[in-house]
Order: sequence, then structure tokens, then C-alpha cells
Amino acid sequence: MDNIAFGHARGFSNVCRTTLGQPQEVGVSNGQSRLVEEAPINIPVLQTRIKPAVPPKKSSLTTAAAHVDLQGEVYRLTRQIAQMGEEIRNSRTRAEDAQNALDKMLIDLISTRGDLDVQLQAKASLETTLFDLQQNFNRLEVEHQYKNNQLSAVSTTSSSRERQLEEELEKVNHELKEQAKQINARELENSKIAAQLEQETRKIEQYVDEISQLKALHVATSLAHVEEIEGLKAATDKKIQEENMKEERYCQEIKELKSSHIAMSKAHVEELERLKSTLAAELDAKTATKCTEEIEQLKATHITELEQQRQVKSFFKANSERLSKEIVDLKEANRTLEETLNSSMSDQYRGLRDAIEALQSTLDSKDRDIEELKDRERGLLLTISKLESGKKEE
Repeated sequence: MDNIAFGHARGFSNVCRTTLGQPQEVGVSNGQSRLVEEAPINIPVLQTRIKPAVPPKKSSLTTAAAHVDLQGEVYRLTRQIAQMGEEIRNSRTRAEDAQNALDKMLIDLISTRGDLDVQLQAKASLETTLFDLQQNFNRLEVEHQYKNNQLSAVSTTSSSRERQLEEELEKVNHELKEQAKQINARELENSKIAAQLEQETRKIEQYVDEISQLKALHVATSLAHVEEIEGLKAATDKKIQEENMKEERYCQEIKELKSSHIAMSKAHVEELERLKSTLAAELDAKTATKCTEEIEQLKATHITELEQQRQVKSFFKANSERLSKEIVDLKEANRTLEETLNSSMSDQYRGLRDAIEALQSTLDSKDRDIEELKDRERGLLLTISKLESGKKEE
């Protein structure tokens, strides 16, 4: 970028060489300045054929000398105008090279540092400056063409026309001096812009280094998070498997309790019927009536207990369905965790950890519910055993 800025400054410095005989102070990219000797315009002679001097009709030596001086002055003006046109074309070429260098420099800067408003404004200012230079060069080229058209009639015009041409040439020289001053000022401004661009480039390099460090830190943190989440995932899968095994075991125990309870209920009913018939045959009517009432109460108690057992079974079934649904939810949450792990960055680690902690608390709550179900199951079994012992005593 420094080389581009130096070449840009050198291009504009070369434009200043088209001055008119006075030294100019031209800035360069390193902040120093140097004096450039303004040489006369050095442009090839136009392809206009200069007519040979025609001998004067008069025999006067003064008239002949004046005519020769006039021809020499016309030749000198022709060479100077041709040199000025060539220098204008060279300046235009250098300006185009400078514009191409500026475009490349601006494209490289934009590709490395993004869309910065300050540099866009600088680019717009440079483009405006180049456009103004282009307009001035076009105007000078038109004026140069105009001078060439006037030159074709210089040999046949009077001395007043020659004086007018000299005045116009002086005006053009004055304009060229003004253009040189403007170019010097713009070159200083371009040097400042190049320094600003260099500062912005250093800032961008610093930002790139910081981003690389942050990226490395993020990769290391992400790997640690992935390992921790994999461990939590394995613990969650293990917990879910344990819950599934517990659920299957509880379902099997409930089925066994249900089948044993049905068998015991049938046996109890048969035993009650047999006791009723035996009591009716052995006891008298009053004792039989009393026993019948007691048996009816036992049957009512037994029916109530059966209803309670049905409620307990429905409770077990509801809890089993709820546990199954919660296990499905846990699996879905686990799958969501895996998807989140694949798509999230380190800033989402805290949310993942909270979700895993929530899942762990949910699993603990399920453990407590299962323990409560076991306690109720043990109470139900104790009640059934009490009923059986009471029936045996009766």
C-alpha cells in the first residue's frame, strides 16, 4: 500500500513538471519535499509544414530581417505549442495511471477492511479530484486543438494576430501555473490520505490478530464444552435407561400383583360363600342372620377394597403413562441438546448447562415419584395381607 501511495504521489509530482520556467516544491510520500526545476515545454514539433521564408519583395534589409524574425518566432511558437500538447498528453497519461493506481489501492483497501464510511468519502473525494483533473485536461486539449487551428493561419495573419496569440499563450501559461499549484495542494492532500489509509491498514491487521486469538480461544472453549456436554449426555442416557428398566420392572410387578390379587379375590369369595353356607346350616336363625350381616359387611368392605385397588391400579397406570411421556420428553430434550450442540457456539453453553441441570432435577423428581409409588405399593400389599389374615381368622 505504501508503494501504491508513493507511486500515486510520484505520478502527481510528474504532472508538476509541465511548468513554465520556475522551480516548484513538490511533495513526496515520505513527507519530505524537493524542488523540481521547471523546464521549458518539450513536445515534438507538430506535423505542420513550415513554409520556407519567402524573399521579401522589397529590397530593404530591415524588412527581410523582420520577416525572418517573424518566421523564427512563428517556428518557436509552433514548437512551444506542440511541446505543450505533448506534455498535456503525457500529463493525461500519468493522471490515468495515477487514477488506475488509486482505484487498485481503494479496491484492495475495501476488500481488506470492509465498508468504512470514512474511506468511501475519501474515495469519493479522490474521484471528484480526478474528475476535475480530467475536465481540466480535456479543456486544455480543446484549447490546444484550438491553438493548432489558429497556427495554420499564423503565416498569413498580421503582427496584431501574432500579439494576440502571444497573449493567449501567456493566459494558457498562467492557467498551467494555477493547475500546478492545485496539483501540489492535491498531492499534499493525497499524502495525508495515504497516511490515513496506512493507519487504517494497521488497525485492520490488529483486528485480524485479535479475531484469530479469539477464534483459537473459542475453539479451545468449544472443545471443553463439547466434552462436558458429551459426559452429561452419556449420564442422561444412562439415567433414561435406568428409568426405562425401572418402569418395565414396575409394570411387571403390577401385572404379577394384579394376577395374584384376582386369584386371591376369587378364593376369598369362594371361601366366604362356603363359610356362609356352613354357618347357615350349623347356627340357628339368629346367629345365621348375624353372621350373614357380618359377611355382608365383609363383602362390602371387600368391594370397597377392590374399588381402592382399582383406583390404585388406575393411579399406577396414569403414573406409568406420565412417566412414559416424561421419558419421551427427556429423549426429545436430549435430541434437542444434541442439535443444539451441533449448531450452537460457546455463548450458548450456559443455556445448555441450565437445560441439563433442569433435566437432572426432573430425573430426580421422577425418582422421588417412583419411591412414593413404591411406598404406596408396599402399603397396598400390607393392606391386602391384613385382609387375608382377617379372612383366615373369620
